[in-house]
Amino acid sequence: MLEELIAEISAALNEEVVSYNTVSGGDINHALKINTGNKNYFCKYNISAQHSGIIVSEFAGLKTLSDNGVRTPKLITHIRMAALSGILLEWIPRNTVSSTSSGLQNLCEQLITLHSSTNKQYGAAQDNFIATLHQHNDWYDNFFDYYIESRLMPQFTLAYDNGYLQDSIAIEDFLQRITNIIPSEKPTLIHGDLWSGNYMISDNDNAYLIDPSVSYGHREMDIAMLHLFGGVPGMLMQLYNEVHPLITGWKDRMDIFQLYYLLVHLNIFGKSYLGQVQRILDRYV
Repeated sequence: MLEELIAEISAALNEEVVSYNTVSGGDINHALKINTGNKNYFCKYNISAQHSGIIVSEFAGLKTLSDNGVRTPKLITHIRMAALSGILLEWIPRNTVSSTSSGLQNLCEQLITLHSSTNKQYGAAQDNFIATLHQHNDWYDNFFDYYIESRLMPQFTLAYDNGYLQDSIAIEDFLQRITNIIPSEKPTLIHGDLWSGNYMISDNDNAYLIDPSVSYGHREMDIAMLHLFGGVPGMLMQLYNEVHPLITGWKDRMDIFQLYYLLVHLNIFGKSYLGQVQRILDRYV
């Protein structure tokens, strides 16, 4: 199967693949560094028919980001085979040391470019994925319908079905209370899964966004996810707020948006995330 994949890549590039080796592709996918003698490429692929939609979703998301002026690795081709689905991208040499001030400034510029793209409605034109979970998208006229119906409720329902949550009244109370807390903003293009593993800074300090789960939502969703696992340099948020300031109180609201991503982790990885989910619910109920 791998030989067939390399043959497909060679045909797409119209040149022979000289060598390839396995590199990290995340928890779901496989990945290769491809060398043609003249250039390196990155190939991410999945051999599970059940997960073919994830690759399609990522390809579409990267194109959306790129079309809106956000730097992503250049899309070479989408590989479609009977047994697998993959994407071929340009190879980006990573910065192997701590992020420089220049790299962080460039990342900030990419986030501002991303969050400067707005729309008339919240949502997206097609469904996509966050990790392995299907993410339903429709168009909504207000943010609360979008966030509750297409984000929170599917994850609450799945967590309930999995036996992680039992108190449906507390969930209803939580949903009622947050509608009066989140400030109104225009529907904004968001990455949708913006943790530190889904951006990269190259060896020449250019920032790239990768592995998106895009929609038009509230930009505080991206900011909250960026902070969920810690380690966000203070310089990044200072630069961001100087140019594209967040509405006062954004730090206090982060847990409302982090709840969605914690529910996703709960439903994928299990009870180790239940305590964090419950603490957020308890804060507002």
